[in-house]
Amino acid sequence: MKQKIHSVLKCLKCGREYNDHRLFCDDCKDALLRTEYAVKEFRTGKEKNIFRFKTWLPASEGHDTRIGPCVFPSEGFGRALGLKKLHIAFSGYWPERGALNITGTFKDHEAAPTMEYFREKGIHDIVLSSVGNTARAFGYACSKLNMNCCIIVPDKMLERLWLPCKPSASVKVIVLQDSCDYAAAIKLGEKIRAQFNVMTEGGARNVARRDGMGTTVLEFARLTADMPEHYVQAIGSGTGGIAAYEAAIRLRQDGRFGERLPCLHLVQNSPFTLIHEAWQSHSETLPKPASNSEEMQKVQTMYADVLANTTPPYALVGGVRDSLKATHGQTYAVTREDAVKAKSEFERKEGVSINEPSACACAGLKQAVAAKKIRPDQIVLLHITGGGYDRIHHDFKIHRLKPDRIIEGNPDFSSLRSYEQLFN
Repeated sequence: MKQKIHSVLKCLKCGREYNDHRLFCDDCKDALLRTEYAVKEFRTGKEKNIFRFKTWLPASEGHDTRIGPCVFPSEGFGRALGLKKLHIAFSGYWPERGALNITGTFKDHEAAPTMEYFREKGIHDIVLSSVGNTARAFGYACSKLNMNCCIIVPDKMLERLWLPCKPSASVKVIVLQDSCDYAAAIKLGEKIRAQFNVMTEGGARNVARRDGMGTTVLEFARLTADMPEHYVQAIGSGTGGIAAYEAAIRLRQDGRFGERLPCLHLVQNSPFTLIHEAWQSHSETLPKPASNSEEMQKVQTMYADVLANTTPPYALVGGVRDSLKATHGQTYAVTREDAVKAKSEFERKEGVSINEPSACACAGLKQAVAAKKIRPDQIVLLHITGGGYDRIHHDFKIHRLKPDRIIEGNPDFSSLRSYEQLFN
């Protein structure tokens, strides 16, 4: 009996379809692949976690986890802004609300479906580069599933590597010294992938990451039988905006949610605002980056340094630019002062702590309302992409991830014959 195909990957440029896991089309390197699901109708399962949306996740099954999207009407922040229909997607830890992302951010929505998807595809080893949030989420998922994960992190970011569970021996950490940055960590990850044939987690090109992030929009639809008119999120790469757009496309194809797509409002933190600069100048490409030293200086002055990304998928077919165009989207640049003020207001009105990127999203929403880009009676979904760290540290025993290998400069791995030898 022929097995029913759960999904295929479709190139957004040439339309070619693939049944295997991959990050690139064979012919179009300048385009994203998108998941096309066999089931076109929006369905939810009985699971009380992210896998209730498994008909629209690349993994055809799921695993036992508490991680999943949480959406609710705003009680105070919306009223303070004069918004009558503000909803909050809280992708952190707030058990009273049912938000149980145990490492504190929406990266849990990426890690859980990605590792389940990889497991189904027979992939058991991955390498990833991170400045904190992604590393925690994938470290947690791999610890729970006992899958091999090599995390590469700049030394100054090591303090952000903690888990609310005992780390599995399958999770390894490489620390880059010499004041290396995220770009250096990415370069080393690519070197390890190429030399030892280890799968990268894939970033924006990984459909499981994008479809996992898109479940916040699906949860809104499940609860309200509607789509938001506006979607607000702080971004580094902009992948979260792409994910929200793709989820909305699937809901529109269902036929029960109307033709309107949510307008994307994507917020960046000054002075690192490549996407905002490109979009506001109507540029087809990102502005040319400054020197490494200037880029490093920008990152050091940011309020939310995890939002710094030098290579966002802006100009790719199906990328950030196309998502903004399709939704008549807007971009914003917010300062440290804007974000700090918005953070205080949100926490006071809603009664929960949020992280720096979420504070930027709140500041961006305030800008949008002040500029009348969002009207008081419109349906708005504000994505708080992380929060509740204080509760996590109270409710769980925190385990620090320690380096398995410390590397200086540009290492030569030519003498190594296997991936395992990296840690011997």
